[in-house]
Amino acid sequence: MQEQDTISCETTDGVVRLILSNPGRHNVITQRMLHALEESLARIESSLAARLVLLEAAPDRFFSAGADVREWSALSPQDMGRSWIREGNRLFQRLAQLDAVVICVMAGDALGGGLELALAADVRLAADGVRLGFPEVGIGAIPGWLGCARLQELVGPARARQMILTGEPVEAGKAEGWGLVNEVIPRQDLRARTEELAGRILARSPVAVSVAKRVLNAGLDAERFGGLHELAATVCLASPDAAEGLAAFRQKRPPNFPPGAPR
Repeated sequence: MQEQDTISCETTDGVVRLILSNPGRHNVITQRMLHALEESLARIESSLAARLVLLEAAPDRFFSAGADVREWSALSPQDMGRSWIREGNRLFQRLAQLDAVVICVMAGDALGGGLELALAADVRLAADGVRLGFPEVGIGAIPGWLGCARLQELVGPARARQMILTGEPVEAGKAEGWGLVNEVIPRQDLRARTEELAGRILARSPVAVSVAKRVLNAGLDAERFGGLHELAATVCLASPDAAEGLAAFRQKRPPNFPPGAPR
């Protein structure tokens, strides 16, 4: 029987598998899963043998449908920014800064916080037909786990604005052309291609790979952008738009947002 809302950690011959599992809820990311991620990251950081991390999800049509709306919508606006957003940003940045190379393997759709988790990886592989997107504006929220910054860094400002401001997902083939996904692979070949790529990385110099990753990670000012994401998430959750968007989400109806933007 699958354990509810967790991220398991399995290690074999220097390869760590981090597996999202929230059966029945499309692998939405809960606070309990964030705690499990932190424990797993501590184990990886303390292991000299860990050279490569495969970030995967238990079988589902979603890699992850995002952060758990039931959990974060119950927070006060202040706690939304200073706890939920800050904690997620800290953990995703910790994942991004591992010496081990992180490959995210998406056999299902990655939306919202699920896509933000994928963006913290070094390489993203997707099965054909997978969709990636940030639907948060549809419920009066934003991608708060450094999604705005990381997406723009990968695909450029124009495409990042299109994805975030419309909330519309993109199919894996288009995402590959934009640079959001490294490779799109036929679903039946995804496992074999993942193992092939992992083998190539493991055959390279451990020192050179680790040093190269540190140099490549030097560009994103996570502390600066993290603060902006915290503030933005706090403002959004305190707004009438969030109240309407979340009510519509729970009632499974289109939202009826008040006209106009705040001045």
